[in-house]
Amino acid sequence: MCKARNIEKAPETKLFELPLHRYASDYSTGMKKKLALLGILLQKNEIFILDEPFNGVDIQSNIILNEVLLKLKLLNKIVILSSHIFSTLSNVCDSIHHLVDGRIKKTYPPRVTKSCKTK
Repeated sequence: MCKARNIEKAPETKLFELPLHRYASDYSTGMKKKLALLGILLQKNEIFILDEPFNGVDIQSNIILNEVLLKLKLLNKIVILSSHIFSTLSNVCDSIHHLVDGRIKKTYPPRVTKSCKTK
């Protein structure tokens, strides 16, 4: 149960409305993903690395996650994220790098990623 360092009092814990009084082992896959996201947000890092953050979370959580990513951007935080879904990236990324075999195959600059939303 989540009792360490009064974590339930942190404002970030209200983002996803998780039942922090329950053990994480009882959580669904999406709830575990939300818990992991809360964990990194509570750390107050300057750089965040997220692997498929939109995968396995519901629509409402996707909206919240987009808002969180935009807030991190406003706070001048660096966010590196991976996704197989281009549309989720184009909404929040300044640039997108397409990797193949661990190397950058193509880079989409900010103006291209924003215009890709409308296509």
